[in-house]
Amino acid sequence: MWTRNFKSFFRILPLLLLAGCAAQPPGLQEYDVKKVYSYLCQHGFKGDGIHYFWQDSQGRALYFAEGDLEDHVKGHAVFILRKDRDEPLRMTIPPATYVEYWIDPEGQIRFLPPYLPPVETQVTENIYTNEDLQSPYFTEETRDNNVHVGSFKRTDGWLFSTPKPYHEAWLMEVTGRDDVIYLEDNRDADSPAFLHSGTNCWAFAKDPKDPTKYVKVNEFSVAGLIVALDPFSPRCICREYGIDPFHYSHFLFDTQKHKKLASLPDNVLCAFLDGDWLGPRLTRVKHPNTEPTN
Repeated sequence: MWTRNFKSFFRILPLLLLAGCAAQPPGLQEYDVKKVYSYLCQHGFKGDGIHYFWQDSQGRALYFAEGDLEDHVKGHAVFILRKDRDEPLRMTIPPATYVEYWIDPEGQIRFLPPYLPPVETQVTENIYTNEDLQSPYFTEETRDNNVHVGSFKRTDGWLFSTPKPYHEAWLMEVTGRDDVIYLEDNRDADSPAFLHSGTNCWAFAKDPKDPTKYVKVNEFSVAGLIVALDPFSPRCICREYGIDPFHYSHFLFDTQKHKKLASLPDNVLCAFLDGDWLGPRLTRVKHPNTEPTN
């Protein structure tokens, strides 16, 4: 009886292993940059390397810029890899796109809502706008030292407004997901990380007493620019403060305990994804002759 059951176990063991591999938990995923670059090239990517990429706020899409995001003369292309789509989606940003915009996971370009003042007014009144690529959130800073937070998905007005934490704050960076929005002052970005100590990040969430309003729920210090939020746990990926080449280092940070968790390896693409949906696609990659430049 034991022998029969033992043999039966080994007959079903491969199925159990396959099932375990298929059900990858959501969270931090790491990929060889060369394999990702090769995969993109085999689907028409013309860039000379992966110089700029970002993810969506739910871990179901990755974006790769083929050209310079600031090239308003030629325009550029963006490749979108999605969990629910086996082939990459290529979209073109038209030339002379000077205003801020956000690309949703479906490849639709969303521009700033109509309630914002025109560009000419923003220039004359020193109004600054800053957007988050991961989420649909953006900020606008006005001369009265207030920061206004809006969404590319919402056209009827600001989500909330808050005074700048202190008068000398630089343009506030914004990074968000569905349940939290972070405002970050990065005026120390060019200084060595060990010289930074002050509070520079403030978290806002919907008020439990009134879901139509936002309240500050946290504040802390982090010696790096937040580049990606974890949709599944209180973590983020940060680019370390400092001048070249040090500020290209990345680390994992706990936004609740306010501490660095680990340094992230170089030449590895790290993202918070809803399971390892990209890995199986990379196993079919044949490397081209051209290698990426980083």
